[in-house]
Amino acid sequence: MPEDVVLVAVKKMAEPAIIKREWENARTIFKRYSQLFPNKDDYFAKMDALLAEPEGDKN
Repeated sequence: MPEDVVLVAVKKMAEPAIIKREWENARTIFKRYSQLFPNKDDYFAKMDALLAEPEGDKN
């Protein structure tokens, strides 16, 4: 349960960068905190891949 609360906090920290389409900043936030979630490697890998896509592919 506490892990879920912390993951929501990470998402909220990345949200402003995502809204501003600052994909690299959002990637940095997710990468910075990913090591705190060893059981969520797949989630963080998918987020990184999504945020690394070219602008036109983010629909």
